[in-house]
Amino acid sequence: MPDVLHVPPHTEGLTEDQVGDIGLMGLCAFAAGDNVMTGLCARALNPNITTSQRDWARVMLLAALDHLRSSPPPAPTITAKITARGPRSTVPNNAGAVDATVYVDGRHVGDCTLLPRQYDGRLDVWGELDHWADDSLRTALDAGTLSADDVVEAVIAADR
Repeated sequence: MPDVLHVPPHTEGLTEDQVGDIGLMGLCAFAAGDNVMTGLCARALNPNITTSQRDWARVMLLAALDHLRSSPPPAPTITAKITARGPRSTVPNNAGAVDATVYVDGRHVGDCTLLPRQYDGRLDVWGELDHWADDSLRTALDAGTLSADDVVEAVIAADR
């Protein structure tokens, strides 16, 4: 199988990478059910329409690709689900203790136990990292996937 991508004549003016990007965008849009983007991608590579229609679609798609490449990735969504409180938590002698499972973009990243601060009762981390976060959550924290503040805010939001 050759390593070279065959670029049909109606894609003239586009690089092989651009043809591949437009094709991939079209497949992703189709899979996501986005009929507008699917149609735009198909139009950009369609040999059976006028050159001006094809050029318009290409300009729109290449501008979208440039925008996507220059935009920072979206901030992750950090959420939590309360799994236990007080006597059922991993710190049963603290009535305000809250155990929670933490998720980043819907994916489980670990578990934690937060305790209320003595001076205002707000949930917070306590002691060393290994006191309140399990191994997988510690790995995510060490990797910079999320911060301790992110965890606290997600658990507080889930506790409301």
